[in-house]
Amino acid sequence: MAPEKKMPYRNMSLNFKDISTQQLISSSTYDPSLVQVHNDILPEGSATCEQGGGFDYKNEIIEFPVLLIESKTFKVVDVFHSYVKPSNNPVLSKFCIELTGIPQSTIDISPSFPEVLCRFQDFLYSHKLFIDNSCAFLTDGPWDIRDFITKQCNVSKIPRPKYFSLPWVDVRTMFAKFYNCRPRNIPNMLAHYGLKFEGHEHSGIDDAKNLAFIAKRLWEDGAVFRTNRRLQR
Repeated sequence: MAPEKKMPYRNMSLNFKDISTQQLISSSTYDPSLVQVHNDILPEGSATCEQGGGFDYKNEIIEFPVLLIESKTFKVVDVFHSYVKPSNNPVLSKFCIELTGIPQSTIDISPSFPEVLCRFQDFLYSHKLFIDNSCAFLTDGPWDIRDFITKQCNVSKIPRPKYFSLPWVDVRTMFAKFYNCRPRNIPNMLAHYGLKFEGHEHSGIDDAKNLAFIAKRLWEDGAVFRTNRRLQR
């Protein structure tokens, strides 16, 4: 773990502790699940894994990519991206390297998760997100926020930042409901539009870019973005 002096998230998290769901909407007269936001944040991480590993496997985040999307145009306006060196299993399995496309040499020189989280909160602060500018997370399924962030914070022995406890938009579930189909992964959602995945599947940054395109197409087709996921208390 990084030294205490290198972990400003302990102090910075105080800026976010009083966030309420209402900060994600423009007026309390609206449906509180309706995403009336200035920006959408799209995180799609990669984590350590073993072939056949189940839910109890202690995944650690090895890639932390986030796209900042302006919700009036659905254009990407900024990107936060960092690889992460895991503390418990710093040597990736062959399966993990082949799945994510991330080489061991990249992981060896990457910062720890607490250090990356510090930088991410600097990124949030630079855009005044969750402070002056409202926003909501968009993900592919519940796993990145519900599972990987939770597991990683436990491994790093740090508190979960408050903004990861706010309701968010699961694009996979939204896609299925809007087009009246079964839930699909990113390549199959793209196939609905006659397109193929661009980049390396399971690369966090490439997953995020492709999911951003899907979100834009949903918006262009008239989908109303509502938060549809929340952590169980």
